[in-house]
Amino acid sequence: MTSRVRERTAAQGRHRVISGGLADTDVHCGVVFTVLGPLELPGVPDAPRPCGKQAALLAFLLLRPNAWVGADEICDALWGAAPPASADRNVKTYVWQLRRVLPVAADGGERLQGRRGGYRIRTTPGELDATVLEQAVGRVDADPAVTVSRLQEALALWRGRPYPELPEAGTPVVGAPLEQGRWQLL
Repeated sequence: MTSRVRERTAAQGRHRVISGGLADTDVHCGVVFTVLGPLELPGVPDAPRPCGKQAALLAFLLLRPNAWVGADEICDALWGAAPPASADRNVKTYVWQLRRVLPVAADGGERLQGRRGGYRIRTTPGELDATVLEQAVGRVDADPAVTVSRLQEALALWRGRPYPELPEAGTPVVGAPLEQGRWQLL
């Protein structure tokens, strides 16, 4: 473990990870990222809220948690067909800024990883409110009261349009499946 990771791990001790409900599920670890409405980091209450391109980058990576996303794809998402000449450097700066505020991953490693040509955000089940919602929609318990309670808690995670930090052109495609899941809960 690098000294930087150790320092961040020690610093994380003062942060609390709040429960996003569904505590009785076997995979719930506490919601760290909320995207069902404005992007927030409830698992890091002292952190400044990401904004602008930095927030758009984080939201874009959270669309595919744990998957490597190419730098070209990130630039397309952030700037469309006309990225600035400094786009690659800007992305590296946004990643650096995000790493400073994001909590370490559940295993103590880097939350936001990079490799040649791409980045990924590491999450565990239950850390992203969108996946908690999807899990709740697809899970039925033998006890109907438990199922209803779980679905009500999942519905309470909904705070507005999903991924509002992303450019308008991509948001309907992203939000449609989540909206459909929400309507199934209603």
